[in-house]
Amino acid sequence: MPKLHFNDLPVELQASIRRDLGIRSSRSMTMDEVRRDPVDAINAVSDIPEKSILVLNDFHQFLGDAGQPASPLITRSLKEKVREARTAGKVIIILGCTLGLPLEIEKEFTVIEYELPGSKVLAVIAEVG
Repeated sequence: MPKLHFNDLPVELQASIRRDLGIRSSRSMTMDEVRRDPVDAINAVSDIPEKSILVLNDFHQFLGDAGQPASPLITRSLKEKVREARTAGKVIIILGCTLGLPLEIEKEFTVIEYELPGSKVLAVIAEVG
């Protein structure tokens, strides 16, 4: 099933969303960056300016599942960095195709489930670009 990522949106629409939310910049981690060390990816929130968003694409695979629990190091790092981010006006977004947060960090996140955009929404986005 295809995903629509923020970086896939037309640049003008990205700028409009950032402006409306009062966000100065955003950073999206590539899977190559995350695979090298998921804790480094989490720690990247310290390197972004205030009022920024750190997007961890497909990060769900590092949060464990029924067969493999999440690494305590990843869970602890996320918990600490989410709290740090809140005090600095930063946001950490975890994008993934499954919903399964470790119990230790469930309270730290707001889960937003959404369906993929329909053909009408995609047509509007295509016209803007």
